[in-house]
Amino acid sequence: MKHNAFTLAEVLVTLGIIGVVAAMTLPIIIAKYQEKVLLIKVKKTYALIQTALNKYKAEKEVFDITGLFNTSNTSDETLNNFAKYFQVIEICKSTNHTGCQGTYQVKPRTKIADGNGNTTFTGIYYLSRFVLANGSIIGIMQYPNCYEVTETDVVDENGFATGDKKQTIRTYCAILSYDVNGKEKPNQVGKDYFCFGIKENGSIYDPKTSYCGSITSVLAEDKLNDTENYSIGIFK
Repeated sequence: MKHNAFTLAEVLVTLGIIGVVAAMTLPIIIAKYQEKVLLIKVKKTYALIQTALNKYKAEKEVFDITGLFNTSNTSDETLNNFAKYFQVIEICKSTNHTGCQGTYQVKPRTKIADGNGNTTFTGIYYLSRFVLANGSIIGIMQYPNCYEVTETDVVDENGFATGDKKQTIRTYCAILSYDVNGKEKPNQVGKDYFCFGIKENGSIYDPKTSYCGSITSVLAEDKLNDTENYSIGIFK
């Protein structure tokens, strides 16, 4: 009695096709999974921040957080006042560039020139900051006022300063930044790094810039920000 069966060549061809398909689809599946994990961390850390702000208001019996981000305080003082509402494992002053996971670079959401022909970068290492038990880092820049007009360089298409200036207006009293996984990649604004301002009336201000990303977009759309794929280095 004759039985139909696959030949060895047919089996090998089939396995080869399966391998090619897996090689094409597996990176996409892994990338989507990693993005989902980051999304959960971003929302969770933001929720921890909101909980801390509510704890402050309940403790002080106030309706806003202006007292917490007092312009008469230094960044270190504001940080210490804020840290007690979290489970903190390490606190670092702005002058400490070795603690709290040390110095590492974070890419802006889109490529930005530094005026010297290179791409610029940001990070949390230069801020007063603390590390949470879940690995997130929260940093604070406390300003001595809630409004400031500054000038920045206009750059050409090659990333060099032209000599012209443009005005930038700050309308918040403090900026609060957080990185959900520290030195771990992707280290890019809008993915694992976000920041927002605290306005004079105590409300949260989402700048929606390349240096901060948009946390309100994440919460509304349930997805991380779209980002530009590039490397830190020569601008063009």
